[in-house]
Amino acid sequence: MGTRASRYLASSGPPSNQSDTVNARASVSFFSSSDHTRSQRDKAPAARANFVYVDGRRFHGAENTPYMLPNDDEEADRLHEQHFALCALIGNNYVADQHGMRRVLDVGTGPGAWIMDMATEFPACEFIGVDVSPIQPVVVMPSNARFEITNILEGLCFADNAFDLVHARLLMAAMPKTCWPDLIADMARVCTSDGVVELCETDAIICNAGPVAEQVNGWLLAVCNMRVIDLSHVWGIPLMMQEAKLQVEKRVKYSMPIGEWCGPLGKVGLSGLVGIINGMRFSIMQACGVTDEHIDTLIAALPEEVNQRQSHWTIELTVGRKL
Repeated sequence: MGTRASRYLASSGPPSNQSDTVNARASVSFFSSSDHTRSQRDKAPAARANFVYVDGRRFHGAENTPYMLPNDDEEADRLHEQHFALCALIGNNYVADQHGMRRVLDVGTGPGAWIMDMATEFPACEFIGVDVSPIQPVVVMPSNARFEITNILEGLCFADNAFDLVHARLLMAAMPKTCWPDLIADMARVCTSDGVVELCETDAIICNAGPVAEQVNGWLLAVCNMRVIDLSHVWGIPLMMQEAKLQVEKRVKYSMPIGEWCGPLGKVGLSGLVGIINGMRFSIMQACGVTDEHIDTLIAALPEEVNQRQSHWTIELTVGRKL
C-alpha cells in the first residue's frame, strides 16, 4: 500500500460496512498539440490529443462517449486522492488472490495511479492500463507498466485469455446502461482461465442526505439522464458477471465517508464530492437550469450537513473468477 494511503488508514478509522452478500456560458473549441499546459508538458500522449475546453476546464474529445468529468490536472489530482482513499478504505489495492499473477489489465485507468502502485508492488508482473484520455505519465514510471489509449465502449483490443487479473473501478459515470453487459463479457473474454475480474463500483448517490445533498443527488441523476446513464445499473454487476460465465467469489460493501465527522478519510471524501460538483458544473447548469451562484451556495452548505448526518457513499467490490 502506498505511504499516503497508509497514513489515511492509520489516522482515520473509516467505517467499513462489510458483508459477503456497499444557457452555455462559454464556447466549446478543440485545441491541438500547439496548446501548452502542464499536463501536456508532463504527459507526452496528451500533447498528441484533441481536447474540448469548457469554462476553463479540459474534457476528452472522444465521440459517442458520455463521460462528463474533466481530464485536466485538477481532476487528475482528485482521482489520485480518490485512489489513495479507496486503498485506505479497502485496506489494499485489491481483494482477489494475486498468487501467480503475470499480466494485469486496468480498464478506465484514468491518470494511472492504481497501475503505478501495483506495478511497484509486483515488479515481476506486466501491467497495462487503458483509458479514453491520454493523461497518464510516460517519463517516470515502472518498467513493467504501460498505458494505451482505448475507448472501452468500442471493445477491449486484446486477445482472448490474455490477463490473469482484469480490474476496473468507478466506471459508472462513463457507462451507458446498455454497455455494461458487453463490457463485462469483454473483460471475461480477455481474462485467463482461473483468472479474475475485479470491479469496484458505486451509484454515487449520497446516503444519509439532507436537503442540500439531496439537491446534489438530483443534479447527478439529471446529468446522467442526459447521457443515458443509469447509475443504479452498477448493483447488477454480480448478475452480469454470472451471465458472462464468471463465478462470483466475493462481494463486499463499504461505506466511504463524506465529511470531517470521519476524520481524514471523510475529509478527502468531502473534497472529492466538491471536486465532482465543480467538474460537472457546466453540465449541471445545462441539465438543471441552476446558476453558478446557486451551486456555490450549496457547496458552502455541504460540510455542516454531511457532518451532522454522517453522510457517505456505498461502494461494492465484486470479484468474479473465470472457470
